[in-house]
Amino acid sequence: MRGKALLVLAMALVLVASGCIGGGTTQTATPTGQSVQSQTKTQTSSSQAQTSTGSENVFDPLKAIEGIWSFAYIENASVAMNVTMSVKNMTEQTTSISMQITEEGYINFRDRTAQINMTTTTFPDNVTVKLQRTVINNTEYLLIPEGGLKKGNGSYVWTTNPVAIAKWLVQNEKPIAEYRENESVVLVYSAESDLIMPLAELYFTTPGMNLTVLDATVKLVFKNGELAREELVYSVRATAVTKDSLLGEIHIEQNGVWKGTIRITSINEKRKVKPPST
Repeated sequence: MRGKALLVLAMALVLVASGCIGGGTTQTATPTGQSVQSQTKTQTSSSQAQTSTGSENVFDPLKAIEGIWSFAYIENASVAMNVTMSVKNMTEQTTSISMQITEEGYINFRDRTAQINMTTTTFPDNVTVKLQRTVINNTEYLLIPEGGLKKGNGSYVWTTNPVAIAKWLVQNEKPIAEYRENESVVLVYSAESDLIMPLAELYFTTPGMNLTVLDATVKLVFKNGELAREELVYSVRATAVTKDSLLGEIHIEQNGVWKGTIRITSINEKRKVKPPST
């Protein structure tokens, strides 16, 4: 019975983390404390470094990103995670969990509107959770799986989106690799954990958990002078201590790897975004 209770608790925790996606809706802190529109235009030597695409043609990635005032995207991501629980005087129990995440979004920096639809499926239990987020200015309207509508602070959207992350990297970091891939220009960055942390918190944390981000790598792919694709890989470690009336104090540790590919489907397209109705 104790082993079964531990397993159920582990599964419940991860399900909350996958649907939690909502746990971080009030996150606003970023490494720069700026939105994609208000970030400084001061460039480091890395952002000033332009990528040559020919003897006469020079491509400026920062100029390409700064020209984006709205964009739509599709993201496909996978998470492989081990959840380990230990109870005093009991052997540790580890459960392997995986998640498949699909996200379709539209973000307009000029109008300060965004709409994001997310589907998360957790294995091996094959539970699917669907969420819709609508942000107008800094107000988030969240349609929750149980039905109904919740309001919250949606300011995190302006700093955790793919274009904001790409812009910060190009402005502030030197790529660890630059190369051409067919007709595309590719820049690869080793991202600081502080940059990825607010994004990771949206997917991995529940109240009371401590999260660490490790080994984050971001690949930016530009095609025909525009941002076309972004690939993000990072590791996470989350720990928590909870209490159960039967088992007592339970120590929980989650170790996982996020791998996501974001495809930009449109740039500078105006769409009307309205608060959802229930």
